[in-house]
Amino acid sequence: PRRPRLGSKAATVATVLAVPALLGWAGPVLGASLGHVVVGAVALAAFAAVSLAAHRRLWDERPPAEDLTSFYVWVSVGGVVGGAAAALVAPIVFDSVVEFPLALAAGIAVLPAATTDPGRRAVLLRMAVGVAGAALLVTGSAVGALGIAVWAGAVFRRSPRAGAVVLVGVVALVTTVGVPGLLRRDRTFYGVSQVHQENGAHVLQSGTTVHGVQRTEPARAAEPLAYYTRTGPIGQLFDAVQADDSSIDVGVVGLGAGSLAAYSRPGDRMTFYEIDPAVVGIAEDPSLFTYLSEAAGSVDVEVGDGRLLLNRADGRRHDVLVLDAFSSDAIPLHLLTREAFALYVDRLAEGGALAIHVSSRFFELAPEVAALAADAGLDALQLEHDAVTDPLAQPSHWVVATADDDLLATLAAAGWTAPERAGDVWTDDHSDLLGTLRLGE
Repeated sequence: PRRPRLGSKAATVATVLAVPALLGWAGPVLGASLGHVVVGAVALAAFAAVSLAAHRRLWDERPPAEDLTSFYVWVSVGGVVGGAAAALVAPIVFDSVVEFPLALAAGIAVLPAATTDPGRRAVLLRMAVGVAGAALLVTGSAVGALGIAVWAGAVFRRSPRAGAVVLVGVVALVTTVGVPGLLRRDRTFYGVSQVHQENGAHVLQSGTTVHGVQRTEPARAAEPLAYYTRTGPIGQLFDAVQADDSSIDVGVVGLGAGSLAAYSRPGDRMTFYEIDPAVVGIAEDPSLFTYLSEAAGSVDVEVGDGRLLLNRADGRRHDVLVLDAFSSDAIPLHLLTREAFALYVDRLAEGGALAIHVSSRFFELAPEVAALAADAGLDALQLEHDAVTDPLAQPSHWVVATADDDLLATLAAAGWTAPERAGDVWTDDHSDLLGTLRLGE
């Protein structure tokens, strides 16, 4: 038989990268201490290393030329089965993205083992490193992750299959107990949404991003929190448009926990457009959030893509139209194009306001939104609200676009400023998301 060209040292490197990647991904404490960028970079490196090592072993063990056809047929069948499992089976079977650690563990399981037999001192040293790393890992220490990684790289060389089983067990344990106060977790095609209890409140999280917070104390449950506080940008906008007693019609693309329903008054009509049925189920569950069920005005929820639903709602005019749809940390691009803004303007009542939530850790979207607003014949103002004193509130960045001069003057007096405009206007055919990336932040 052909001797594999991939040595155990390469397998060790792949394992050493995979361990902190999985622990950082699964453990919220460790992930927060290392930072999402570091965890993401290590995870990509681990995935690349394990994939390369597994593919190299597959190449090393290829059969003679006369059997290559069936060999590659079965390789292709494996790819089809794996793709179907990830795209179709995993979202139904799992309530979180566990196929990632499973894939890395499976890759480690097929790597070659070392043949040298370690001495007693080496075994004791590896055990000590593993115990110390595990102890430090409990506190979310990066040193603990490094210790576990070194220990795993040394021990797993002897038996990759056994190491993979241990690794899956560790990740399963961290994933199960790693979210304190977990109340609900749902997974759909659009991602994983989970609700947990923290600081006397229920918190809705999608991916790494908070999408809604509500206090459990009944006396303060109606108070909008997170990015929607009354002292923040969206609160100031509603104060301005609700200055008189006349009822208003509000449309909101993106539901979250339904926090904006706290702004509805008797006689107001508010319609949420939400694409993810799991998010709708969470927001409508009164044991988790009561913004919708306790709203003072009339509140409806329509399920589907917000742009498509607005396109079908011909004849409906909103006094305020809010774009608050996020895929974890970013607004879907098809909502930020010339064609989309033309639709928004058509769905606004005379003098209506379009409010765009552009908060993001990674992208600076205000200039693009300002360019789109100007292209649609609207003036835009922005406000970044960082002075957050409530521990359950979040800093936020909003842009309001309108043709109402009185509303613009009111917001400007409150400290809103005109954002810098981007040079190009995004369309359905062309956009440049990388150009908005915040480099060096």
